[in-house]
Amino acid sequence: MFDMIIERLHQDFQFNKSSDFLQVELVGVYSVKLVRAQIEGNTQAAESLDRMIRCHMKDLKTTKIAREGEDPKGPKTSPAEWATTLLETLAESQKEPAKKSTKKKKTQK
Repeated sequence: MFDMIIERLHQDFQFNKSSDFLQVELVGVYSVKLVRAQIEGNTQAAESLDRMIRCHMKDLKTTKIAREGEDPKGPKTSPAEWATTLLETLAESQKEPAKKSTKKKKTQK
C-alpha cells in the first residue's frame, strides 16, 4: 500500500527532491498506519494520523504553489476519484495470485 500511495502521488504531482521527498514519504507511512488504526478500531490514533497526513499534504500544496504559482497545472481529478483509483490498483495487485510451480519432483529410490 505504501508503494502504491507514493507511486500515485508521483504520477499526479511533480515534487522537488528535498523537502517534498520527506513529506511524500511521511504521507505514505502515516497512510499505512491510519489504515491499521482504523482496522484496530483505534479512533484516537486514526484522528492523530489523519491530522498529520492533512498537515503534510498542506505543506506539499504550499511548496507546490510557491514553485508553480496559483494556476492549477496538475491532474483534474477529484480527491474521491484519486482515492478510488488508488484502491482499485491496490485491489488488482492483491488479486494476482502467487505463481506456484506445478512441476512434480522426481524421487530417487
